[in-house]
Amino acid sequence: MNLSAADISKMTDQLVKAVAQKAGLTEDQSRKAIVAAFEVLKEQLPASVAADVDTFVTGGGDVDGALQWFLGLVGKK
Repeated sequence: MNLSAADISKMTDQLVKAVAQKAGLTEDQSRKAIVAAFEVLKEQLPASVAADVDTFVTGGGDVDGALQWFLGLVGKK
């Protein structure tokens, strides 16, 4: 599956809205929660994979980047 930047952005928006709705958060809080979840996930991953997570976390918490990384990790990109 080859996803464009627009596809990733659309998926990100859907994820942010879904998390916000299900958790009763604002969309800004939802974005922060998603980034926090990826940070926790990173702690559980091998160091070589965790370094990839740092790419988006240190970049200011780019949820699009996080989602793109995750889709690549699970072979959906």
